[in-house]
Amino acid sequence: MPTNELIFILRILFVAFLFFFLFSVAFFLFLELSRSAKALKLANYVNPRLVVIDSKVKGIRKGDTFVLLPVTLIGRDDSVDLVLPDNFVSSKHAKIFQAEGNWWVQDLNSTNGTMLNGKLINSLAKLNYGDLIQIGNIKLKFEPL
Repeated sequence: MPTNELIFILRILFVAFLFFFLFSVAFFLFLELSRSAKALKLANYVNPRLVVIDSKVKGIRKGDTFVLLPVTLIGRDDSVDLVLPDNFVSSKHAKIFQAEGNWWVQDLNSTNGTMLNGKLINSLAKLNYGDLIQIGNIKLKFEPL
């Protein structure tokens, strides 16, 4: 085989290898960025918290923090997840839960109702970070953890 033909074939093989290498690098970068984007998206589903911003109830102080579960029952009864020892809080007063990528608050037909940003809610209401929830004599702020 003549030398010029051999050099030409080696050049073609080198270019093919170079394209394969660059494609592989691009493909693995794409996979890694996809994983990072998924991890970042999942980070938004970290359980948020409620921070007490005002309380007229003994045992609950301003600044107290409660980390929410995926479903958190709130009330006066010892069987709920977040016990608020206030006579204006029903035994099973409200529920905060995550569904469809959002957080929701639901009043459970409580006697005195649940307020969201100063408005009485009748059933379900979507929560956004910074929202104020009032249950009985306790005002809570919905925040990321």
